[in-house]
Amino acid sequence: MSTSCCQVDEAIRRALRDGEADYAARGVRVELDLRCRTQLRTEEPVLDRALYTIFRGLPARLAPGATVRISTRDMAGGDVEIAWEAVESAEPPPAEAFTRGHAYGDLLELAIAGMETICRARSGRMEVEDATLRLAPDVRRRYVFLVPSLDRSPSWSPIS
Repeated sequence: MSTSCCQVDEAIRRALRDGEADYAARGVRVELDLRCRTQLRTEEPVLDRALYTIFRGLPARLAPGATVRISTRDMAGGDVEIAWEAVESAEPPPAEAFTRGHAYGDLLELAIAGMETICRARSGRMEVEDATLRLAPDVRRRYVFLVPSLDRSPSWSPIS
């Protein structure tokens, strides 16, 4: 892992780069706002694997032509917030998709469950109803995770 940027941003960028063809094949547009500078004090590979799996497998879940907005930001105490929002297709991904057909079933769901065990402050998904979208049977979802830093310094600042 590089030490020049946040591990969270690095995992997301790597997954998007490796999955570029899958995003393009579904016509998915990616809007990035990755602003983390926090170096999480963890050697835990689970976080990297979960993030990579989520963003690598995400195109199979999104509605064709959707826009996915992905953001990260530094939070008080050295934590990192990760959020993404997009319209997900109500139809399950095809069996050959990255998220299906594996010994453990749906890898994307397993990665999200893994993130929920890592993230202590906030995690989950929120189904957002927007009267102007009316994309049924597709649904707009927003996921937000707060990745805790192992070093909880009250005086921490991303600028120092």
